[in-house]
Amino acid sequence: MSKYKKAAGWTAAIVFALGLILQFPLVQRASARMTASVYAAMKHGELHLTYQSVEYSSSFGAYYVSFRDRDGRTAGFEVRSKRMPFFVAYDPYDTQR
Repeated sequence: MSKYKKAAGWTAAIVFALGLILQFPLVQRASARMTASVYAAMKHGELHLTYQSVEYSSSFGAYYVSFRDRDGRTAGFEVRSKRMPFFVAYDPYDTQR
């Protein structure tokens, strides 16, 4: 077996394992929190947002991640997708939408 076929096999196995792991709610919750945290840090780093909570809304099929800014105001980001990739669907500070 050539090393390219072996590498392709390992890559497929890793992708399959990650897909399987992401089906668990605890992993999805952590992924949603991480997605919102990275998004908030990159887009709104000057606000010094600190994580508060994350909850899943089955009615909307989305995670809602709450942050608090340095003035004490709470902001909620909507993170969608039951599977990868997660994306931020609502940003309370994005005034261009």
